[in-house]
Amino acid sequence: ITSIASGKKPEFSKVDGRKRSHWLLATADNVGTIIIWDLADYTPVSMVRGIVHQVNGVKFSSHGSMLASASHSYVQLWNPYNGGHLLTLHHTHRRQGLAFSSDDAMLVVGGAANPGNSPAEQVGTQRWQLDHARGVSLLRGMSHAGAKVVFSPDARRVAALMNDWTIGIWDVSSKRLIQR
Repeated sequence: ITSIASGKKPEFSKVDGRKRSHWLLATADNVGTIIIWDLADYTPVSMVRGIVHQVNGVKFSSHGSMLASASHSYVQLWNPYNGGHLLTLHHTHRRQGLAFSSDDAMLVVGGAANPGNSPAEQVGTQRWQLDHARGVSLLRGMSHAGAKVVFSPDARRVAALMNDWTIGIWDVSSKRLIQR
């Protein structure tokens, strides 16, 4: 296992109609397979196939409706309930850190530099807009690659832990590094 993630699966009770959550667990391996498990009864829900590289990171969306996987040269979004492919986000860096905003409209991705790229392309944390106005922003200003990334609860800031143990914090709307 190269990466694990947990997420909530919304469920509705047939008896009282109240919303209940069950936990899901995603396990990824070095041959590109992800298995999503229902932790209520310890059974597999689905299996994701079609990743040709080792999976370096997995993350459930805030509402449990998507699973992101990061590997050598791309990030992919999946339906965790049937393993269906939703979207591929191409990039040139090895990726591992993933975080969804609380409304699932944005995904930030951090990772290691590709030594074949120019110095300007080697470092950066990418922010992907996942709604109707899809786009990508590169969050610059740090000298090392971001290994772990997270949104603030209000999705106005992104924080990244770099490979040299420094932390960068960006304002999402301006894409400006506000804390180093």
